[in-house]
Amino acid sequence: AEARPRAGHVRVVSVTGYRWSFSLEDAREMLLATRVGGEPLSHGHGAPARLVAPGRRGFQWVKWVTRVELHSEPDPGAFPSTIFSSFSAAGRGA
Repeated sequence: AEARPRAGHVRVVSVTGYRWSFSLEDAREMLLATRVGGEPLSHGHGAPARLVAPGRRGFQWVKWVTRVELHSEPDPGAFPSTIFSSFSAAGRGA
């Protein structure tokens, strides 16, 4: 078998094709929710699974998650995540 490069990034993909990419370190603070308040998520809230990303903007909380992928490089289609992450970090005094 061919050796795989070490994963350092997580891509979360929605049934709609929308996706967002995070560093593996950042993703460790996130979770996939299937329920809220003890009840299953409704379609409008992202069922069957929704990414919960504390400290991130709402559009990064991917709804209708169908896949979570590990990659060695950041997703080039998720370039805005770098901009917003840097902007948010600057706003927190980092």
